[in-house]
Amino acid sequence: MTRYLALLPEAALAVTALLVFGALMTRRDRTGRARRAAYAGGTLVLLASLLTFGRNAEFFWSAYRVDAFSQLVKAAVAAGFLMAAFIAREARGQREDVRGEVFFFLLASATGLMVLASAVELVALYLAMEIASFSLFVLVPMCDRCERGREAALKFIVLGLAASAVTLFGLSLIVGFTGTTRLDQIALQLPGL
Repeated sequence: MTRYLALLPEAALAVTALLVFGALMTRRDRTGRARRAAYAGGTLVLLASLLTFGRNAEFFWSAYRVDAFSQLVKAAVAAGFLMAAFIAREARGQREDVRGEVFFFLLASATGLMVLASAVELVALYLAMEIASFSLFVLVPMCDRCERGREAALKFIVLGLAASAVTLFGLSLIVGFTGTTRLDQIALQLPGL
């Protein structure tokens, strides 16, 4: 049971995402409620990352490893999320009715980055990168008043999808050459290639 305490930052992030999502379902002051839930949850995730620092555990058939380095990265991601959420509270050029969704998509991106910190398998690594980037694909075009922002959003999406395709192709080549998706086994086989 104590090994599951290593997943406390991820659990706190899931609870935060549910709180922000619930705040977005309300009619009154949805942006303010989402912002307050994001601040409280981000602080909770940061504290959970620091409290579980030094715990080691492996999950999902050793595809997800929690260690001191991953917990340190998760604390940095939580701090970065809090800074981004603080900056996003005064976002200009956004419609008032979608301003609260910014916090939810920032949370989704932070989720991908936290999973990326603990992924030790190529499939988990790729999925974490996609989770982190797809939420930003939705977040970028939310600017309503600037025409150049829409053009930048379209370019960002096209380049992101192209980069995702090239990454997937490269990962398939690595798996084809090494016969495994585990990063430690790939590292052992790379000098012989």
